[in-house]
Amino acid sequence: MTLGVHYDAIIISAGYAGGPLSTALARAGWKTDLIERSLVGGTCINEGCTPTKAMVASARVHGLEHFEEMLRHLTEDKEAIKVYIEVAQAM
Repeated sequence: MTLGVHYDAIIISAGYAGGPLSTALARAGWKTDLIERSLVGGTCINEGCTPTKAMVASARVHGLEHFEEMLRHLTEDKEAIKVYIEVAQAM
């Protein structure tokens, strides 16, 4: 880390809003710094909404008979598996 560097904006988290916000500010001439501890894109893109939608779409295409098994391979969170199975069975 360089001491004495000044920024107009420091964006913490490159999630759903952080990436676009830092880009917009930089294009507007602001000196920005984007800090991300883990995966760029945040929870929704990497672990939440998008992967879940992809699993549900796959289950619809291939049938629900393998949906529970697929989820067990993709996650160890048993509570999440229960919720996904309940949602899939309700479709």
